[in-house]
Amino acid sequence: MRIYPSTCLRETSTVQRALRPLLFCLFTCLLAVAFSACEIISEPLPPLPDDNPLDPENPEYAAPTVTVTNLELDQILAMDSLDVLLEGNAEGMTFSYSLDGGEWTAYSPEALIALRYLNEGPHSLDILARYSTGDEMDAPLRIDFEVDAVKGPALWLRNKYVEVSPGEEFQVELILEETDNAAMLMNHIQFDADILTFVSMGSADYEGSQVISLNKMISDNTIEAYVASSLLNPAGESSHAVYSLTFRAKTAGQSTIRLLENELRTADNAMIPLQNSGICRVSCN
Repeated sequence: MRIYPSTCLRETSTVQRALRPLLFCLFTCLLAVAFSACEIISEPLPPLPDDNPLDPENPEYAAPTVTVTNLELDQILAMDSLDVLLEGNAEGMTFSYSLDGGEWTAYSPEALIALRYLNEGPHSLDILARYSTGDEMDAPLRIDFEVDAVKGPALWLRNKYVEVSPGEEFQVELILEETDNAAMLMNHIQFDADILTFVSMGSADYEGSQVISLNKMISDNTIEAYVASSLLNPAGESSHAVYSLTFRAKTAGQSTIRLLENELRTADNAMIPLQNSGICRVSCN
């Protein structure tokens, strides 16, 4: 059968006429949906609730604070270590601290401060707290305490713990604790010669008293020291530095400096019994 073009055009026009109402209806519906969406978007968003406790603009905002839950003020400790438990006033807080005016630690969520190898005597611990938003305490919380772990008569080394880098020099002091009438001291100091080098020994200031101070190496890792004075422990002082030792770190590693074979005598050569707490731990890295 032959199909003539005029016949196809007539049929196409008929279909288009039939679809026009349907297309018009669909177009009208799409316009209605579009205008409705525009009205929804144009409406202003409702204000955020003003109940964020960490927002400084909140009328009920409270600045960050920290409390220590396990210590009393001006506490005296009978040991050279201390665990400090912290509690902030909000969730997700971080803490930083400084001991005896030293460097501040990086902020951490750890709520336990572990202090080890504390020297005898008074200490101060400053603590800061910070919200997760970055808001920080205006001033640190200060905790004062005292360490009285060495019972005399005794010898101990200050500092009990040292951190150094290779090539760096550092000092430790020999402290005489709670002794009477001491005039002569002889002892040995042992160290790790693979990590440390002995540099020098210096005697303490005895306010004009004549002091004899001698030292010699009796092996590659042991120093023999001798100190004599009219009075090694001045009146009114429960502890006094007898001498200082300077070392240089050679290489990275962990080491100790120890007091051995201590002999303390009076001016009439009577022996004074001693407790030995003389260990200094050195971390070289």
